[in-house]
Amino acid sequence: MPRDRDKNNNHDLINDLVELADQTISTVKDNVDESLKKSGYDNMGELLSDGIDRAFGKRKPEKPYSTHSHNVITTRFDYMKQVMSNIQYGRRYRGYYRDGYENVITTYLQELETYKDDLEFFESSIRHELSKVAKNVRNSRNKYREGQKDALEYILSELQYSKSQIMRKIQRELVKK
Repeated sequence: MPRDRDKNNNHDLINDLVELADQTISTVKDNVDESLKKSGYDNMGELLSDGIDRAFGKRKPEKPYSTHSHNVITTRFDYMKQVMSNIQYGRRYRGYYRDGYENVITTYLQELETYKDDLEFFESSIRHELSKVAKNVRNSRNKYREGQKDALEYILSELQYSKSQIMRKIQRELVKK
């Protein structure tokens, strides 16, 4: 009988060790995934691809941008809505960076709808938020905040572009008359 008890104890010990190994592997994987996300990657493959690109001197990919045609402007509101609805993200800009960027785009796309008749107030709201976020980005290397800051800067640059394009459109219409 003692032999059966030893077999059961060994079996329980082996099961406990396997369970401990599974928990350890899961914890390590979660920690690696979290670290990758903090660094702006969704997975290990993206990190490796970026490392290979840098090793061979390939140029850093562009920051997120809109695929909306910059030459087509009917109203500033419509233009901004199209630009903010068509953001493309490069391979390098993923993880928490993308989460922060998307959060700002989603938030201000809703705010754009609210203030579609007062884009100057919309712009001042973005400038105010950018000043708050920019202070936090300087003090830390937080990818989420970095994404927020870049998104706010992008929205402001597109607002400025829309102003100049509307002025050009009005000028062309006046010249035609």
